[in-house]
Amino acid sequence: MTVSRFGAMLVFGLVCLFCRRAGADTVTFKDGRIMEGKVVSQDDENITLKTQFGTQKIARRDVAKVEKGETALDEYQKRRDALKSDDLEGHLKLALWCKENKLTGQAKDLYRMVLVLEPNQPIANKELGNIQYNGTWYSPADLDKVKESENKAKGLVKYKGQWMPKEDVDKLEKGMKKVGDRWMTPDEEMQSKGYTKVDGKWVKAEDKERLEVEKKLEKALGVKPIVIFSAHFTVASMLSGEHTKQMSDRAEEIYRFFGVFFEGKPDHQFWMGRAQLYVLNNRNNYEDFVNFVLPEMLHDEDTRKFFLKSGAFQVTGPNISGTSIEEDKFQLNGVDHVVAHFLLAQYCGGRVPPWLYEGYASWMETKFDDASRVHCTTKTSYGDRSEIADKASSSKSWPELIRDSIETKTDTPLESMMNISLNQLDYEHLSKSWSIVSMLVENSKDAFISFIRKLRTGDQEHAFKEGLGMAPAEVDGKWHEWAMKQK
Repeated sequence: MTVSRFGAMLVFGLVCLFCRRAGADTVTFKDGRIMEGKVVSQDDENITLKTQFGTQKIARRDVAKVEKGETALDEYQKRRDALKSDDLEGHLKLALWCKENKLTGQAKDLYRMVLVLEPNQPIANKELGNIQYNGTWYSPADLDKVKESENKAKGLVKYKGQWMPKEDVDKLEKGMKKVGDRWMTPDEEMQSKGYTKVDGKWVKAEDKERLEVEKKLEKALGVKPIVIFSAHFTVASMLSGEHTKQMSDRAEEIYRFFGVFFEGKPDHQFWMGRAQLYVLNNRNNYEDFVNFVLPEMLHDEDTRKFFLKSGAFQVTGPNISGTSIEEDKFQLNGVDHVVAHFLLAQYCGGRVPPWLYEGYASWMETKFDDASRVHCTTKTSYGDRSEIADKASSSKSWPELIRDSIETKTDTPLESMMNISLNQLDYEHLSKSWSIVSMLVENSKDAFISFIRKLRTGDQEHAFKEGLGMAPAEVDGKWHEWAMKQK
């Protein structure tokens, strides 16, 4: 008989078999009640009956009759005696019946007999806890011996419950660990995960950089800064954590905007690494930073002396900037302005004329805040109109300023502004630069982008002609018309 044929017959046999359950002893009371269980003992006065709810003692005087029923063990013995020694199907059926009736020991004996008749019978093997390996059934102990013999033949040794090459054991005992296909010491593993040691402790590379910035500023200024790393910026600030986070978020927002504006994607890469923004909380700390920290980043002493006189600095090559902002006078204009400088300089390869450099940064301020308030310029008196300089520090007054300059014919022609150095730009130049950028973006965005890209050659006149398709004088004419409509 094949196993598959036997399995089919077994299903029918089990259905019939499980319909017959072993009977129980029955106690019938004189009042008609019936109780089933196993009569443990009885005498003239009492009957002791074990039921599924426990053992109970019943007075003989209350009992009408006691009927003995066969137990599961009685039924087993009767069926076992009727089996022929070579009846594979009968032994397996009875074993399954014993399992159903909780005769565990008898079931195992029958399963063992099944395996004598058919060593590869799967049900019996599984019920006895055997495991099939390479087509043969083994007890767990025998299987361990088989595998041990195989592993030893392969030259493997057992280490902490696992079989492995001896050379691997040697490495493990030396404290090494296998990461992927490579064995590493604990230090190498930590390094592979991006950690580095600082003062005997493992920290992420970014945390090491943060600690270095914190230690450097704390040593020079006596105050531990808040340092936030984002995708493209390091912001080290002596302001509150909330304000530092706002500056970090704004810097990334400006970066994404620039990428979409000029390249159509927010994740365009404009520089490697991170630009550095240092924000000090008072003038004294700003001066200490320029004197004691900046020399490590900028070796030009004359430039540092110039920065020392001003209230802020920026170096667009390595993208480093610093400024002083008091906590109660916090605003994000400075971040708008300096990040715009960094991005425009990187995009144009550093070939940005000062008027555009400031004009675009001012436009970015008004784009993200309500006005432009940060200027890289020397405040002038405007001849006999000194009141203009006082009110022109905020771009909210610039529409009036540019209209006034057009009406009085005192505005500087764009062609002349093209050659003015950064620190010679006055507020009138700044207001015109900002408004020219605003006009071009508003009316000729694609031409403006083309103009910026053409500036990479370093030739402004070429950029005007090839990018905007206009000469500076033509831009002036259009600007006059546009500016007179602004309020």
